[in-house]
Amino acid sequence: MARVGLISLYVVESSGIRYLSAALRKAGIETDEYYLGYHLHHVPRRHDVEELDRLVELMRSREVALVGISARIGAFLPLAAELSALLRERLGVPVVWGGAHVSMAPEECIDHADYLVLGEGEAALIDLASSVLAGDRPDDIPNTWVHSDGKIRKNPLRDLVEDLDILTFPDFHSHEHKFWLRDGLVVRGDPLRQDRTYRIVVTRGCVNNCSFCGVSAFRRLYQGHGRFYRVRSVENTIRELEHARSVRPCLRRVRFDDELFVPQREWLEEFCREYSRRIGLPFDILSSPSILNEWTIDRLAEAGLDMVYLGVQSTSAANRQRYHRTVPDDDVQRCVNRLHLHGIRPMAQILIDDPDNTPEEKRELLHLLLTLPRPYDLFIYSLCHWPGTALTEQLLAEGTISPDKVEGRNDKVLRQFNADFTHERSDEDKAWLALYMLANKRAVPRSMVRWLANQRWVFERPASVVATAQAVNMGKLALRGSQALVSGEISLQTARQWLGNKKPGALPAV
Repeated sequence: MARVGLISLYVVESSGIRYLSAALRKAGIETDEYYLGYHLHHVPRRHDVEELDRLVELMRSREVALVGISARIGAFLPLAAELSALLRERLGVPVVWGGAHVSMAPEECIDHADYLVLGEGEAALIDLASSVLAGDRPDDIPNTWVHSDGKIRKNPLRDLVEDLDILTFPDFHSHEHKFWLRDGLVVRGDPLRQDRTYRIVVTRGCVNNCSFCGVSAFRRLYQGHGRFYRVRSVENTIRELEHARSVRPCLRRVRFDDELFVPQREWLEEFCREYSRRIGLPFDILSSPSILNEWTIDRLAEAGLDMVYLGVQSTSAANRQRYHRTVPDDDVQRCVNRLHLHGIRPMAQILIDDPDNTPEEKRELLHLLLTLPRPYDLFIYSLCHWPGTALTEQLLAEGTISPDKVEGRNDKVLRQFNADFTHERSDEDKAWLALYMLANKRAVPRSMVRWLANQRWVFERPASVVATAQAVNMGKLALRGSQALVSGEISLQTARQWLGNKKPGALPAV
């Protein structure tokens, strides 16, 4: 029977593919999922020819009549373009692209695909698949761009989905129609069948509008098409988690992958009550010091929160002036202190490689990190210039960055989304990165880090400080990994997917 085949490029945890496949199956459309490789840390520069041969023959045997490719990030464009051309040539089927980069920069994608699906794609892909599998070649489906006979048709967007409860739960558990191509093998079943963490999203949109984030591009895209920030009901959220526990008894943790965990008091009160009563697993969230007040932290701690990815990004002034964020340093300190009171581990997320960062801002950020109570973890992002964001447009207009620095025209996001020492930086910036890595390590006295930050030689000849930071960081990473293995929260397979073939200089901060 003719079917749709959805391909995830080197992102085995893709919730987007699983949302779309679940929606298609609910609509009665036969759908396969194909996962290539492992994780973003394993992405090759070119596809493996033998792996593509296996994929083509598998799709042919499965009678795939429409191929969907997730172009989640622009660095995947060369791989997605190569794969699309091959599938059209050898299978003779139309190819549709979707994903964040397609929505942010469709002009860069349309030449490589027959169709693009922009924005929220469930309804558009159902309409498109239904027509294509019936033998038609539609050109007027909302949320799509169509490339046909050398012409491009840009259809309007439909309104945003108001009630998220009507969406089908993403399919993380079925195995019959899923294929994982890795290590020269074709493994049938969901790649995450043994994963101990369940990833769930309960919101769409974001209450913030940070200038560096892709949300700012999506907010502009959907201007006038409905309420941007939406939240699922607590009951709908809990029912998905109950279903997940029933089909994946190996689960040990829940991860809420929302841009910002729900900042609504009434919702949180109900969630904490129902989650602790009906789920009871430890969970982690993404949040901001400006959102996590004492009441919120206290309630979430009672429900099982044990880790927070905490959006610090930079100093108060930089956050306010460039990133459109209100995150005073006092709020960061207050928030981390309260988290420590409950034994909740903070993962402070900071941002480096901003071309407008001044030496004073870099020093102030180090000072902030040194004032936070240990232990805490660290996630150091290298600023990526996502297409269409407010900050990217500003930097391009000023001439601060060139167009080739925009994500999609390079693959920096694959190599430096988590900043490490393999990226080309000035000696001064290598030194700052090393000092940030040392700031949260309990084995390193704060006084020593402060002393190093005041030594000129550290910024002129940073090799010894970099080596020290790498060694201490590797020790903490090994400790964290062994703790997670012992607690049963990750498996050896998960660790391999995450680490890839990284060398010491390429290990992220922790």
